[in-house]
Amino acid sequence: IFGTHHSRDAYDADNDGFSELCKLNNATIGFRSFFKTGLYSKITAEYIDNSKKKIQLFLLAIACSLCIAVFLTFFIGSKSAFVAPFFVKEPAVTEGLRILSYSFPFCAITSVINGYFYGTKKSGIPAISQILEQILRVGTVLFMAGMFSDSGKVSCELAVAGLVAGEIGSCIFNLCSLYKNLSAFTLQQKTLEHNSPKCVFLLLLIDLY
Repeated sequence: IFGTHHSRDAYDADNDGFSELCKLNNATIGFRSFFKTGLYSKITAEYIDNSKKKIQLFLLAIACSLCIAVFLTFFIGSKSAFVAPFFVKEPAVTEGLRILSYSFPFCAITSVINGYFYGTKKSGIPAISQILEQILRVGTVLFMAGMFSDSGKVSCELAVAGLVAGEIGSCIFNLCSLYKNLSAFTLQQKTLEHNSPKCVFLLLLIDLY
């Protein structure tokens, strides 16, 4: 999944009120996948959309990622006793894997949203979500260790539960940021469509003048 964003203000070289370079605001989102049919051959599928349908494509990417994550949650959550000794090679982490599996859907949503913001050159939101996730993780572990652990020690299960709590908080923050960003984009598109006839009429008057 990839995305690009190109934004540039209008440039007026001689300050005469007419811009020599127009304002640009372009966003593109797409995905690319491949299937290897042999040692030196593969089938590649790619889709790029820079129209109004890019929001639908972005939501489709979240849906696909979420479906895979939910499958892994059910598989690892129900088969942790099998996954721990055969794949991780450590039976002691069985309960930790079961708890960790609940974070997969939130991780999937967060990863796609972060990729969107990186593509639109808004890396501040993923950075804040990462800091928030770490704060919630450590805070949850300390709180649960003080409340539910008699010795006050942090077990493996408590550490994993803190990780899950951090991912949930980070996902909620990213969803709120995404909603705000898409709402602003939709409002900007509606404003542009509403004002476009006025802009055309004004340009015709200037041209006639």
